[in-house]
Amino acid sequence: MPKSFSALSSDIFGRRKAHDKAGQLEMRVHVFTSSCELFLMRATHSQTEIAQFAELFEHLSADIPLEVAAPLAERLVGHRSTPVSVIAALRQRGMISAEALIATSHRLPDEFVESLLVNPHGALAARLATRADLAEATIDRLGASADYAVQVALVQNHKLKLPGALIETLLAGAHRHQPLAAALVLHPDVKLDARLYLAYGREQRDAVILRALRRQMGTSAANAPRDALQQAKVQRLERQMIKRDLAAAVTTCAEILQLPIATLAPLMRDDESDGMVLALRAAGLERPGIVRVALSGPQRVAHDYSEIWRIARMADQIEEATAATLLHEITGTPSLATAPVAGEVTTMRRDLAALRPRMPERGLADQPLRRLFNRKAEG
Repeated sequence: MPKSFSALSSDIFGRRKAHDKAGQLEMRVHVFTSSCELFLMRATHSQTEIAQFAELFEHLSADIPLEVAAPLAERLVGHRSTPVSVIAALRQRGMISAEALIATSHRLPDEFVESLLVNPHGALAARLATRADLAEATIDRLGASADYAVQVALVQNHKLKLPGALIETLLAGAHRHQPLAAALVLHPDVKLDARLYLAYGREQRDAVILRALRRQMGTSAANAPRDALQQAKVQRLERQMIKRDLAAAVTTCAEILQLPIATLAPLMRDDESDGMVLALRAAGLERPGIVRVALSGPQRVAHDYSEIWRIARMADQIEEATAATLLHEITGTPSLATAPVAGEVTTMRRDLAALRPRMPERGLADQPLRRLFNRKAEG
């Protein structure tokens, strides 16, 4: 093994001159291969050696057959001392694929990165988003992609420090794409945020609700009365939910709250039922109506008394105004035109456990379900 690239550089230059005189492809291939192998034999090189190799490569590589260059190309782009000019030439001459370049190169040529950022979508842009050496401007442009797969790949790359402005932009659209929301939940730079509500587990959801209640604690204003037409809509919404006509119910609820159906539908279809409770409370249903809806719902909910009690307590704690405000935050909507004026907030529980099921000490057999309909749970 040679001790330095410089030690044999004069020999390679001599071979290059011989090639120049002979003009034979066989000699060119031999010199190209030997110079690349010689460069790859050492882990590091001096700046002089790197410059010499760059000059040799530029002179020798133009007519090298692809089958000769391809086996060396991936090794070269992965070598820490390979100059970026050589990496760019390998890509420009088709000696390495874009996928392999992104996956193995210790450094990406600026022009190659720029070519991907012109319209950052698809598998290549998503692969680029997984690299740990991206500049902040590149991160911003990938984050602005209209391709959710690119955004998800970027957020899942915890080696990157995401700018605060970009996190805010991603949070604003997270409710429209659950994989993005799930990725944001796991990112270390993203704090508790209501816009990630549907991607959260039970404990984090409880924290979001508790924070909303605390924020409105102490406000005191009467709820705006509903006219007969609005009240009829609320009653129609309850009937539709009990009949499990979810499509019609989402339409009615969206009409009451003046929200887009596409925005409201994920909450109404929430597997944990919490989103449904929030939407129904914001629309004006009281606890008895919400419990009736839960009892007529899927078996996993209707036949689970602990879940019914949890839903009842949640509906009992969250005032209509609080639910409307929280719904606004979760969906990222600018306003809820028909949201009632903030009402008197329910007395605060002292910990998150209050939002979870509390089973009566005497057992459900001694606690008729009509108590859920007829009076507030004891505080």
